[in-house]
Amino acid sequence: MSPAFPDAGLGGHADRPVVRETRDGVAVIVKAYLQADGARVFDEHRRLWASTLGARRRTPGVPEPLGFDPRTQRLTMELINGVALGTRGSLGDAPVQVAATARLLADLHSCAVVLRRRRPASRIVSSLGRKADDLRDDPVAADFAEVLAQLARRARTDRLDQIERLVPSHGDWSPRNVVLGTTGVRMIDLDRLQAAGAGRDLTYWGAWAWATLLLAGEAPSWKLADDYEDAYLSMRPEARSELAVSRGFHRAAGLLRIAHGWSALARRPDLRRLVVVEARRQAVPTAHRGGRGPTVRPAFDR
Repeated sequence: MSPAFPDAGLGGHADRPVVRETRDGVAVIVKAYLQADGARVFDEHRRLWASTLGARRRTPGVPEPLGFDPRTQRLTMELINGVALGTRGSLGDAPVQVAATARLLADLHSCAVVLRRRRPASRIVSSLGRKADDLRDDPVAADFAEVLAQLARRARTDRLDQIERLVPSHGDWSPRNVVLGTTGVRMIDLDRLQAAGAGRDLTYWGAWAWATLLLAGEAPSWKLADDYEDAYLSMRPEARSELAVSRGFHRAAGLLRIAHGWSALARRPDLRRLVVVEARRQAVPTAHRGGRGPTVRPAFDR
């Protein structure tokens, strides 16, 4: 496992740097929004804190938001003492925290907070289209475009925009964004909050695990994804029929996001190709709808 924030106090993305500061003798986290809409994030963060996910939960699911300075675009929040469950290249404690993290996700999806940004399946396809433009000169460009076209067809033929019930969604749900502390697990990095189908978060966790195993030199598997879905559905069984339809779409979409966004894969074009090939396998409708069951290790010549 790795610290939720580096010891030096610096982290985050280039356009959203994170520092650790001391206010009135108390350590806090300050994130500067150099380009993103920090006011929106702060407003939605406050609403999550006021919901059943926040202060009223036995272990609050999110850090407490403490203030936002619109002049500097700096958001101050509680520092969660703990370590991230996993890192790219290591699942860490994610396999032994399935029940706790699935409960945390189910509580987010059930908290009834209305979020401004909406991300139905059709908009996920549009977002992936912009990522395809970034990869136009990459060796995987043609395969990426093929999978994207299949996802666009699935979104239409499966009527995902009509079938999925949009819920409060983290938008980047992975072990990197869950901190394990003395009181349990809590989520961090709320910059991508959006209303989306439950499958977006749920299957991205599994796609992240699949790609992490691949990056670590292990046989990639969907077992953790399947276990995670089972744990989640034990808490939100009403999502079962929706997930049966959307699972393959979201797994493939998550893998395309990973192929585009992970810098470690940019340095390993052979592995990036394997991720896109597996996305193609997941995108094709099958009798079991989305690839539950034994993993088929992708090959270069598929």
